[in-house]
Amino acid sequence: MVYLPTFWVFTSHTAQPARLTAVGTHIYHTYYEHAATILLYAHTLDPDFDAAWAEKRQLVAELRPYALKGNDKQFADLCIDDGLTYFYRLNDPLKAKAALIDALAYYPRSPLVGEHLGKVNLTLLESYFLKKDIEQANLIAGELIEASYPSMEESLRIGIHIALEAQQYDKAQQYIARYLKEVPKDAFILEIDKRLQEGDRVEELRLLFRQK
Repeated sequence: MVYLPTFWVFTSHTAQPARLTAVGTHIYHTYYEHAATILLYAHTLDPDFDAAWAEKRQLVAELRPYALKGNDKQFADLCIDDGLTYFYRLNDPLKAKAALIDALAYYPRSPLVGEHLGKVNLTLLESYFLKKDIEQANLIAGELIEASYPSMEESLRIGIHIALEAQQYDKAQQYIARYLKEVPKDAFILEIDKRLQEGDRVEELRLLFRQK
């Protein structure tokens, strides 16, 4: 943690303006720009994961008051690492999602969040579906469609299925209309659409997806 004091000096709002003017450019490009990388690397050197994780939780809490929402890539990177740790190591997708959304609050332009957030949402959707919490699964399906994850076509198919499970047939038809603009010759979705329009045993349509 040799570089931490320098990180604190640069981010502190109480630091002397004259001092920041004199050394700010040098610190930003040589230390602050890579502060998150240095801090995260420091924690990987500790073989005791539990101890390193507890220390990192404390570090993030201490740095948060100095982080700048909307334009703080360094703090966002720390949040992203939290999200990946929660998801891949601690098997806690809810906390992983919260951390990744937190990262976007500090750096909305981060290219690292989208892919991981999509994977987390897919895991949550599967979990909610298995628990028969269709309401929550339906909300997550909407987020997947908004993010076009894993792709626009796949997210819309997921949305159609979950909307049918939720008996939200109007929403299912809206998703189908969007899907058929992308894949107009999908025979399976065309059959679902036909039966919805005709009111043909619509309560059974969700079972067709389960058989796919």
